[in-house]
Amino acid sequence: MILFDESHSEFCTISEVKKKRSYAVWERSIKKEVTPLTSRKEFMVRLSQATVMVIAEPHSYFALDETRALIDFVFQGGSLVLVGNHHNTPRYYSYGCNEILNVISSPFGMRFNDDGVVFNGENVILKFSEHPVCRGVRLLHYWRGCSITLLRQRRRYAAEGVASGSRHDVSEVYRKEPVVAALHEKKGKVFCLGDSSVWSDPGEEVEDDNFLFAENVIKWALTDKG
Repeated sequence: MILFDESHSEFCTISEVKKKRSYAVWERSIKKEVTPLTSRKEFMVRLSQATVMVIAEPHSYFALDETRALIDFVFQGGSLVLVGNHHNTPRYYSYGCNEILNVISSPFGMRFNDDGVVFNGENVILKFSEHPVCRGVRLLHYWRGCSITLLRQRRRYAAEGVASGSRHDVSEVYRKEPVVAALHEKKGKVFCLGDSSVWSDPGEEVEDDNFLFAENVIKWALTDKG
């Protein structure tokens, strides 16, 4: 089961809630059945039944037992897909989500930063690492997001070099940090993306590989190895 959490005030949903960012195209593109999780009362039970949990731009903190369950979920073979956003413009839904995600991601050695990253040249990424999540991907639109600090310097992060060069940072602090990272942890996997717009429904028709990238990420998350 692939769960899409909507129980922690996420700004991104697959339930097409008004005034929220829709991931309906993302859901169709990954070609797998996705179940929205809308009740915190069901969180622990549904998580125990899942293989992949997607959390995109949450704005309510996870309870201690929920956080522990998510960490154990990865240790036992589950996959987390975590999506943050930039932090440096006065948009009500940008503030707080990265701090909330960091409670979950930091134990795995990844931190969503409080900066803003865009890519020069029509906000596109053209350079990618050799990794299953990048297979067939030639161009990604990355509108504005945050960078991700890799806290374990000696650890090999599978997709840390997914994007390189041509980036413009509003903050000077994290200029060399990636915007995507992925790793294996015990039996499970963790994937982090710094821009929630990458997988949101496009406002107009664009030519890119954003949703192929989404499909690749879920395929990788569902595989036992590699």
